[in-house]
Amino acid sequence: MKILSANVEAAIECAKYLADGEPVIYPTETVYGLGADVTNKNAVDRIFSAKGRDSTKAVSIAVANVAQAKELAEFDPVAEKLAEKFLPGPLTLILKSKIDLPNVVVDGKIGIRIPENDFVQKLIRIFRRPIISTSANLSGKKEPTNISEVDEKLFDRIKVLVDGGQTKYRKSSTVVESLGAGMRILREGAISKQQIEDALK
Repeated sequence: MKILSANVEAAIECAKYLADGEPVIYPTETVYGLGADVTNKNAVDRIFSAKGRDSTKAVSIAVANVAQAKELAEFDPVAEKLAEKFLPGPLTLILKSKIDLPNVVVDGKIGIRIPENDFVQKLIRIFRRPIISTSANLSGKKEPTNISEVDEKLFDRIKVLVDGGQTKYRKSSTVVESLGAGMRILREGAISKQQIEDALK
């Protein structure tokens, strides 16, 4: 595995890997992510294979900003409020999808991340397409917050890892589902349940 420091040159190199259908491991503000071109089914399949993840489960995607997210998903008033308050940041929104992509959209729903991380922002903007945003761990194992916690089994399966140091929040994003008929917190992470509820008052 090739290890790169998180900088513009690494973002350019990673974008080339993504364009060639190669997954990459990258830092976010929450945990390290495993990314690929969302439009390349073979690349997405490789992520599921590398993680040992159930292929019936969806993975989220990372985009650069809310405008890009709205091209992919429907934002109801709740999602609008949460996006205004917390994005970019450690929040994953599960919304009604406007697109249909294998392993990304399940039952008409899509998970959207807008990371609060300079490297990922550079990477998405250089690559010019959304990327997969799933934790860089074997399915069911600890989610890494620095490169020393990345399981060595992934080293044989992924060609490049970007070292961005210790992640800011040291925990996963909070996952909120908002489909126009009420809001559900599916996972409490870096943003607390109370913060979510306060933002919606």
